[in-house]
Amino acid sequence: MTSKQRVQAALQRQPVDRIPVFMWFHPDTTRRLARLRGLTDMLTDMAAEPALAQELFRRCADFAVGLSREACRRFPLDWLWAGDDVASQSGLMMSPAMWREMVKPELKRVFDVGRGHGIPNAYHCCGALRPIIPDLIEIGMDVLNPVQCNCPGMEPLELKRAFGTRVAFMGGGLPPAHPSQPAMHPPSSRLTCQNACRKRGSPVTLPPISLWTLC
Repeated sequence: MTSKQRVQAALQRQPVDRIPVFMWFHPDTTRRLARLRGLTDMLTDMAAEPALAQELFRRCADFAVGLSREACRRFPLDWLWAGDDVASQSGLMMSPAMWREMVKPELKRVFDVGRGHGIPNAYHCCGALRPIIPDLIEIGMDVLNPVQCNCPGMEPLELKRAFGTRVAFMGGGLPPAHPSQPAMHPPSSRLTCQNACRKRGSPVTLPPISLWTLC
């Protein structure tokens, strides 16, 4: 039986009320604006036309908040899944101060929807976002995905020790496939997690291997 077949069989054995329900539309702010405006122009606006950038972020957040409210109203969600890619392989795409001024308040509005409905907020961001993890926790993030451990500051065990009592990490420190790197196959993925468990040195709980990786 393949890994994918094992996952499918496990899901079939689960009662319906044990299968988590979440949305996959990513009520985002920066990523939506980057798609509308273009990433280069968005970042240029943040530096050269901050008032314009803030207004555009506000409008994107308005849409994200409305989308989140409607999803929470219509579906029995177990968590609110939000996401923005504001980091690269080496660091944030903008300064932490600029992110805190322009993006953080708008993202908080999205997280407030999840909190208002009594469900956790999951947040997706690839790359090296360590400098803003405390801010994300402050405004309501409960789960961080994917923990891209091949980026500076994103070593999973260190993140778990620093923030593990306040946030859960979804992904477990497996480097996502990247154009410059070969994809990790299930045996390598399992070995990576096993090694991490052996050297953790303290009672740290690591999340399971991503189902996407195993499949």
